[in-house]
Amino acid sequence: MSHVLNFDCVIVGAGPAGLQAAYDLKKKGLSVVVLERGRVGQFFRQFPRHRMLISINKVHTGLKNPETKLRYDWNSLLNNGGLLFTDVSRRYFPNADDYVGYLSDFAELLKGDIRERTAVREVAWDGAGYSVSTADGTVYMAQALIVATGVFLPFDAGIDGQELIENYVDFDPTPARFRDKRVAILGKGNSAFETAESLIEEAQAIHVISPNKIKFAWNTHFAGNLRVVNNNFLDTYQLKSQNAVIDGQVTKIEKHGTGFRVHVAMAAAEGHSMVLDYDHVIACTGFRFDASILAPDLRPEMRHMGKFPAMSATWEHETAPGLFFAGAMLSGYEVAHRQIAEFFARTGVLANANLAIPAQ
Repeated sequence: MSHVLNFDCVIVGAGPAGLQAAYDLKKKGLSVVVLERGRVGQFFRQFPRHRMLISINKVHTGLKNPETKLRYDWNSLLNNGGLLFTDVSRRYFPNADDYVGYLSDFAELLKGDIRERTAVREVAWDGAGYSVSTADGTVYMAQALIVATGVFLPFDAGIDGQELIENYVDFDPTPARFRDKRVAILGKGNSAFETAESLIEEAQAIHVISPNKIKFAWNTHFAGNLRVVNNNFLDTYQLKSQNAVIDGQVTKIEKHGTGFRVHVAMAAAEGHSMVLDYDHVIACTGFRFDASILAPDLRPEMRHMGKFPAMSATWEHETAPGLFFAGAMLSGYEVAHRQIAEFFARTGVLANANLAIPAQ
């Protein structure tokens, strides 16, 4: 028999977004519960694989106003407990392990509201609210739900033979494995160049391959595009040290002897293709959102090559009111509590609670 618990809001995922949303909603007087399949900060316990974050951590700013200083602190969560990541690490690009420790400390502010190692089996709408069923038989009920699981499933680029190769999400990154080997890395984002950078001193040759041109963060002003700290590899390419960046679509991968044969259709020359042999091929093609916990009638349309869920301008499910998405898929976790507050305000739920929406 299921054990049913009622809350104002259920949050799935105890990463930065889920923790921030829970903290802010509790301050508004709402009852919340955070359900996490692993441990607090689970994503950062595994990623990035080479452990260097690309979110800046500028400790010395010369500024006095704490709120202004946060403009240069991309890692601290907003709180009244004085918990700042700049007190944990002084590195401009910090280690992910330090961030896991920080998130664990922040979670202490929510003691009793987080259920670690609690796998969500299904999220459904029962006509009166959202029901979140977990593996231990408990059902959590709420009128509002935040899916803050981020994007953690490997993106399938649809390449014939991709199942034969290694993937960024779980490959063994020990550099010595690639000593004097030819390596192909599929993708041109930070994970691809982070991986290439780690192999420069060991690999014989490294080719970074994707049909798309590199998008540099300094050009696009989007911090998720390739950052300078990950592009030392480009220097080795420009100076002809056996490494290369190839603009081409990998159409097929097949086993060839002890390695792999990769077929590449060149982007700049229609009808021209190359066949290249490698000892290792690693897919660094990014991540996608996992909608499997949502009941079929709640699963959103997927956008941007099927990586992200469709949502409204207020980060709400397009057809399921009160179901919000937060975290990596928003490029910012600070919006989560604002959108939930708007939902409660417009539906009249908990009219006596302080639901003032903070300024942008």
